[in-house]
Amino acid sequence: MNNVIIKNKLLRIMLEDLDKAPDEFKPTNFWASNFNNLSMDIDQTPLEQFRSSKIANYFYVSLYSSLRLKKWLGYITKITPLLPQISLINKIKNELVNVLSGYGQAYTDYKIFKGGDNNHYPIFKGISESNYGQPIEHFCFNHSYFSCSFLNYLLGLVFLKKHIDCSQIRTVLEIGGGYGTLGEILLKSTNEIFYIDIDIPPVAYVATRYLEHVFSKSDVLNYELTRDNNIINICDYSQVHRAMVLCSWQLPKLKGDIDLFVNYSSFQEMEPNIVHNYVRLINRLSPKYILLRNNPEGKNVAQRIGETGVIEKTTKDHYIKYLNGHELIASDKEVFGKEHSEVMIFKRKS
Repeated sequence: MNNVIIKNKLLRIMLEDLDKAPDEFKPTNFWASNFNNLSMDIDQTPLEQFRSSKIANYFYVSLYSSLRLKKWLGYITKITPLLPQISLINKIKNELVNVLSGYGQAYTDYKIFKGGDNNHYPIFKGISESNYGQPIEHFCFNHSYFSCSFLNYLLGLVFLKKHIDCSQIRTVLEIGGGYGTLGEILLKSTNEIFYIDIDIPPVAYVATRYLEHVFSKSDVLNYELTRDNNIINICDYSQVHRAMVLCSWQLPKLKGDIDLFVNYSSFQEMEPNIVHNYVRLINRLSPKYILLRNNPEGKNVAQRIGETGVIEKTTKDHYIKYLNGHELIASDKEVFGKEHSEVMIFKRKS
């Protein structure tokens, strides 16, 4: 970010500190190709609109349908009033709209979530996602709102609740939390969980501001208040706050135990040696359970360094190898997982 002026103070501090961080905590090749553009977009786009940004939708605000398909949705909306009102035409139109808008897939995921949830702790009954950031996909089912990201996390959490007793989970740490979806779900579901999000800027900045808006500034400990700490004690901060957002290079300073570690796909945006280092640091915190979502085939390999993609794929085999202190107790890529997306649960070995 040399010679680029960042106007948001917290974001500017994060990016300045990133420049001084060890290489293993900096953006990998997958992010590096668009890192400057993404940082500028976040700095220049009003936070009230960040979820409608094209580059955000590509990198950290997931959608059910592509922006290209949404262009065709606009055409259909304009053309169909001119067509004869024939039931078959209306049926075809409605099915196309469901596909192009993402509504059909969202409703399918919603039904899996509702049908699979056992109503045990944490309680998701009546949960609804904030519309902060002007999401271009926000579907209403039974008076509650859901995005692709929100339902994606809910499916994984329902799968977790089916296989373990979550009643004693109090501290949850996530690496690569996007704009804060998991934190929003957990903090809306219970007052008993302390959520820690560790990410690289500029996304760590967005997650901080999003969670501050959905809850309050006093609920979320931000990077400015921990950046000079040599030790970041989980127990101390969990007594005062409900969540904290840290930057990647702060992970070695974190002290204490966690009950659940979560990673949703972002490990696969890194090379195996980088993932191995993160897992080593997470293991120091003695997680009882680990919830992962991954693509069994891994991310696409970049044709050359500097282009979007990974230099070397991180796969399920890497996870199993690095998490040798935990055993895989459940996995799914048909119901709670999706095509090219597997959800896995690991339990610490006795």
